[in-house]
Amino acid sequence: MNQLTSIDVEKGNPGKITKSELMSGIQTVFPNVDEESMTGLVKAAELELDAQNAEEIDYKEMFKEVNTGICDHN
Repeated sequence: MNQLTSIDVEKGNPGKITKSELMSGIQTVFPNVDEESMTGLVKAAELELDAQNAEEIDYKEMFKEVNTGICDHN
């Protein structure tokens, strides 16, 4: 996430980055990711963030923990 935050800060910290910036950030951290895997990662992010038609995505939402409030104690 640090790489994505750096990209965000360079843009004035709007809280969102473009899909190409997301790919660039991922490639910087994981240089051996092939194009097919990269496309899959971006599509997964689009689905997770409901951002299929958006030009920019709120990348920080991908890293938030979800607390369902369900307790699994017996």
